[in-house]
Amino acid sequence: MAGNKDRKPFSVGLEKLNHHLDEDGFISYLSQELEKKKINTYELWSSKFRGNQIYNVSKPTARLALITCYHKSKLDSGFKITKKNTKFSDENDLLNIRTWKGSRYQTLEHIAPQNIKDSKDWDNQIYRDGELLPNCLGNLTLLPEAENSAIGNNTWKLKKLYLGCFSAADVNQVKVQLERLKSEGINVRKNIIEIMTSNFALGLPVTSILAVSSLKRLFWKGKITFLIFYGIRLVSP
Repeated sequence: MAGNKDRKPFSVGLEKLNHHLDEDGFISYLSQELEKKKINTYELWSSKFRGNQIYNVSKPTARLALITCYHKSKLDSGFKITKKNTKFSDENDLLNIRTWKGSRYQTLEHIAPQNIKDSKDWDNQIYRDGELLPNCLGNLTLLPEAENSAIGNNTWKLKKLYLGCFSAADVNQVKVQLERLKSEGINVRKNIIEIMTSNFALGLPVTSILAVSSLKRLFWKGKITFLIFYGIRLVSP
């Protein structure tokens, strides 16, 4: 974010150390912006945000919210995301200009299809309110552009196998997932296999959803609640 006469910029360029970007300063900035709009309690923030089709309203804001959510986070023993007692790692140091400008988490991926017309293999409860829930924050994750294009509008079972390939730590794990895709009657194209075996192994935005066996409306509510909870912690006074 650019600076002005009252404050220094959060970052000073892609090749710099970004010493102006720190979590406390970012929290303070967001808090001040909400104060200007007289949104200064959890109840007010939650009521205004809940049901917000953020994908249609502001894609950059959705990216920033997800990056902030996964920043300095980890998976606990129950495969849930937590910030409690979490140390920084190469995987979760995300709230910086390198992540924002980089290609690794550049695009927003709808977990369940964005459009009702593509939802025939998904739980119809997800679309009970039309396309409202699919375009909310809880149905979004972050992927590189190539992986996003490759995954398509498959069923959750098949999407999990694709995501498993994209997040696999070694080529043998990719081969296992490819065999599972083949057993489901899916012949993965050569160029996509190249992406799976050669591209960077994706982290928390992908691994955090792989433990989910079936996607229903309740899951989305749970994920949205999690993101709202950490959003509130970041922006409330």
